[in-house]
Formats: sequence, C-alpha cells, structure tokens
Amino acid sequence: MTDIFLQIIQMSISAGYVILAVLLCRLVLIGAPKKFSYALWSVVAFRLLCPFSFGSVLSVFNLHFGSSENAIVDFSGVPAGQSEAEGSSVNTGIPVLSAAQEAAPAHSAVTAIDILAWIWLIGIAALLAYGIISYVRLKHKMQISMTLKDNIRQADIRSPFILGFLKPTIYLPFGLDPEVEDIAIAHESCHIRRKDPIIKLLSFALLILHWFNPLCWLAFYEMEKDMEMSCDEYVLSQYEDAQKRYSLALLSFSMGKKFSLASPLAFGENNIKERIVNAMKYKRVSKLLTIAAVLVCALTIVACGTNGMTVSADTEGTAAEATEATAAAETSAAAEADEEFQFENVPIDPEEGTLTSGYGYRSGKKHEGVDFAAEEGTPIYAVADGKATIPENPGGFGKTVMIDHGNGYITFYAHCASIDVNDGAQVKAGDQIATVGKTGKATGEHLHLELRKADGSTVDPEPYYEAANK
Repeated sequence: MTDIFLQIIQMSISAGYVILAVLLCRLVLIGAPKKFSYALWSVVAFRLLCPFSFGSVLSVFNLHFGSSENAIVDFSGVPAGQSEAEGSSVNTGIPVLSAAQEAAPAHSAVTAIDILAWIWLIGIAALLAYGIISYVRLKHKMQISMTLKDNIRQADIRSPFILGFLKPTIYLPFGLDPEVEDIAIAHESCHIRRKDPIIKLLSFALLILHWFNPLCWLAFYEMEKDMEMSCDEYVLSQYEDAQKRYSLALLSFSMGKKFSLASPLAFGENNIKERIVNAMKYKRVSKLLTIAAVLVCALTIVACGTNGMTVSADTEGTAAEATEATAAAETSAAAEADEEFQFENVPIDPEEGTLTSGYGYRSGKKHEGVDFAAEEGTPIYAVADGKATIPENPGGFGKTVMIDHGNGYITFYAHCASIDVNDGAQVKAGDQIATVGKTGKATGEHLHLELRKADGSTVDPEPYYEAANK
C-alpha cells in the first residue's frame, strides 16, 4: 500500500504542474469557445490516472522545475532493467514525507509514510461514501416526479439537472415557460450527447484518489465550469439573438427556494453569475480564431502529456552536465582517497553481471546507487565483512539486504529474488547473501547497490567496485 501511495504522490505532483499549465493556457484562450478549455482538462486526467508516458522535446517537464538537488519527481521515465522506485522511497518531493522516510529505520514495523498512507485511504473512503450516499439520497427524492416525455421528468426542484450515467434522466422544475423549457432541455441534452455524466463520474473518481492535492479540487471546480459554459455556448449557437433570454432563464433558476442539488455527481445550474456574463458576451468566432485555439490546445496537450527527454550521455557543453561531471569526479577522487573502507569483493561476478547504470543525477532525479544487470538467480556477494540486516519495510526496493560494516559504511542490496542470510548474521567478504531478482518496483532483473554512510548520505559505489575488480 505504501508503494501505491508514493506512486500516487508522484503522479499528483506531476499533475499539479499540468494543472497550473492548463490554468495559464485558459487565460490565453479567454476569447475562444469554452469547448477548447474543457478539452484541456483531458491531459490533467491523463496525468492523474497514468504513471507512464513517452519523452518529447516539447514537454514542459524539460524545464526541470527547481534545483536538481531538490528535484520533486523524475519525468524522464525509467530505462529498461532499472528500478522504478530507486530514490522514490525518500524522493517524494514533499519534505515532510522525505524526512520521515529517511528518519525511519529500515526495519521499522510502522513508518510515518505508512500512517500517511492509511490517512489517504480513510480520506478516499470518506469521499466515496459521501458521493454514494448523496447520489442515493437524490435518487430517492426524485422518485416523486412526473414523466414529461422520453427521459425528461418534472419535479419540485429549483433548476434543471441530469441524474444517471448510462441512461441519464433530465429533471425540470414544474411550471417552466415553454421557451425556457426548450432552452433547458437543449442544454441538458448537450451534456448527455457528450457523455458528460460519465466524464464527471470519472473526474470525481480521480478527485477522490488525489483528494490531498488542493490543485485537484481547483481543477475539478474549473473543469465543471468549462463543461457548463461550453454547453451554454452550444445552445446559444442554435438560437438567434438568444443571449438575453438564456441569461434570464439562468437567473430564474438561481432565484428559487425549492430543493437544490447536494450531490457532486449530478448536473445542476451552478456558477450562475459567471455563466450569465459568458452568455452575454457570446458571439460566433472566426475560423482563424478556431484554428488558433485548436493549435494552442494541441500544443498544450502534447507539452503536458509527455515526459521530459533524458539527457544523452554524449551531449556536451551545458552547464548542468559540467556540474554533474565535476561532482562525479569529486566523488570518485574522494572514494579513491578513502582508506577507511574498501570493497574486498565484487557484489556480482563480472562474467555474470554488467554495470548498466551509474550513480548521480539524471533529468533532475538522483540515482543513489549503481545497477548491475544479470539473470534472475545470479549470486550476490557481500563486498566486505559486516552484520546483515533484513529490512521489514523496504518499500519499492523489494527484497533487500543491508550490511553494516562497522566503520560508518553500510552497503544496500535491493530487488533480490531471494535472501540467503539471516537477520543479524555476521558475514564475510565474498559470502553469498542473496540472488538477483526484480522484486519491488523494477522493470527487469538487476541488483541495485548503494553505499551509505552512517549520517544517511550516499557515496558513489563504482570506484570501490572498480578497485575490487582489478
């Protein structure tokens, strides 16, 4: 459950940037039909729902928000055979979560992240119960209604609304003027043709999943406004000089004192003031403006729906690469000069495993160790003498062994298929401690090896490995 919670946080953070981008784009489209603004929310739904995408040079995530040392989330994707969660157990992008995970002992039965995950589940349960109960209560109240025609019924309500998803019903107040009634039916029928009831249901489900993110609540509210206004504009396009009549109809719906909606899953006449202003300003737009709006929407969806491109290893000359190269050189020099600790044995036989991914930053996310690609079941060896610990809650790292070497250094072996030592056992350099696997969040069989210090910082293990492999 903790792994799922951390994945949801990552998705919610990336979606937060997309929400801000969509809100900005809506300002650019302020004079365009609202159907374009409504369409933009699809990319937010994609980010909230799907943890994967493909890279693009147009992606907004190429901007590398914030400094790399405090990067929030890696948007570049995960290379094959590499852990999806390496660093995610501490790199949530939310300081309180990251600090809580780093502070919690690896063998702790219950961590702060576990508690937050349970709070998240409780929030989901509460909102789900609210949505279901409010919908059932509204459905029960609408039993007292009269059929007007087809799927249209009349009830003692303040304003028209739709109830239902697969076979939605339109409910109208009693005593509507025939002209106002036609307008109301046209508006609600537009919702049904566009499958808006299902879209709103899915949107509410995503809101429940990401309830802890205030930007998601703002997105749901703004999406609902765009949904309603785009239907308003459709109805206005079907009538000549209908702005005044339509606005008066909306105003009349807001002035009643009868029963009003209390369910997030039904459609009613909300945001009346803004909708009236939008209706009064409505006019048919030119083809040129329509084409421009389509291009803006397409560019925004591509930019927000794709991940940032991973920087190529042979790309040279940028300041970021120079900084990373300098940091890597300093780390390597420090490792070579450190005589307090050295690998006395390689973690994997070089003939059976290959070092495929190094230590350091990639597109804003720090890879805290190195990866060795090898077939499942390949033996993993202790690099030096020490005491083994088997973490009870390794998170996305899967089956893991930690060896405290007693001199301020700890080695960390993750994603193992099997553990071949007991918790607390003393091991010697070269002892088999585990086998290669892909447990936890990993896309292929490999060993993720970290070299940690007692203060929690990590060191590049590669120079130590190269020294032992000579």
